Amino acid sequence: QEQSDFYRECDRQVMESGVPMLNIEETQRQADGLETVILTNKVPLKDASGRVLGLLGIYMDITQRKRQEERLRQYLSENRLLTQRCMGLQEAERQELAHELHDELGQMLVAIQFSASYILAKTQEDIPEISDAAADIVSASEETLDMIRKLTKRLRPAMLDYLGIEDIFLSTLAEWHAR
Repeated sequence: QEQSDFYRECDRQVMESGVPMLNIEETQRQADGLETVILTNKVPLKDASGRVLGLLGIYMDITQRKRQEERLRQYLSENRLLTQRCMGLQEAERQELAHELHDELGQMLVAIQFSASYILAKTQEDIPEISDAAADIVSASEETLDMIRKLTKRLRPAMLDYLGIEDIFLSTLAEWHAR
């Protein structure tokens, strides 16, 4: 009864106004309890003077399409969640790698640099060959420390822990323009 009342009201509106009703979706409950979705289009049929004589109604069962659209929305939502989780895991991995590079490897290189500086200071006048090798080690460790700082910054800028992503983006953009 409700379904026919709905369609009768649509018919009445089209007949009175002469304006088509297009793409009206109506959910209906069938006798077996299942819901179906019907797409309705109603167009007035007019005579030469423009008077509405009747109407043309087209009804299409779009239940399957609606179910597929809903499944697609669910898949997209799940995909979004998985992508966010992957990005979170990737960020945690970058943070850990940056930490290990900076703290662990950096400390080892600083220790090597101090030892080489000590050897350089003690052998500079007496054993120039060892002194030169120690100077090379100091120089190489400085370059390596600089490379680690750059890699760490590329992996995960330290500012990320203190500033927002927008500030980091602007800072990175400014660095690129400076090159």
